Amino acid sequence: MSAGWISARANSISQTSINECAANLLKAHRALIEDPSLRRTDEPLAAYVRRVSSPLPGESNDLYLIRIEGYVKALERAATAHELVVITPVLRDNSPANSESWRRIVSANLRFRSGAATVRALWFSGRTAKDPAEERKRLSLAITKTLLDLKAAFEGLRTVHP
Repeated sequence: MSAGWISARANSISQTSINECAANLLKAHRALIEDPSLRRTDEPLAAYVRRVSSPLPGESNDLYLIRIEGYVKALERAATAHELVVITPVLRDNSPANSESWRRIVSANLRFRSGAATVRALWFSGRTAKDPAEERKRLSLAITKTLLDLKAAFEGLRTVHP
């Protein structure tokens, strides 16, 4: 079975598919937080995103645009991947706890997908904004919210069963 197992109707899910979904989310998390090596020790997520949503000290405008576009593309890739679980699958473990966990994961993934689209839209509209600082603030808030939804989905996937 290919990674594109999700469709308009619920299908069963395997542990491999759960792992693929988690790996997809982890790639986006790494692209925004870990790979750039910009997060300071003990820096809260919102403060980090607010700081990196603006040009960094000594960073040219061209490099800033490339860096932010990379963040936007990483979120977009994860949000549109086939592995993203956006419909509760048919479960083998129908325990109330597992079913509720899946409900939260699907909800977080749907918010993540919507958030990634919002980030993309803000990024494009902000490039021609009259008040770039205000647009960067809006972008920062949208990225933070989207990352929190990504994290909620990823954490949930660590404990669920097919």
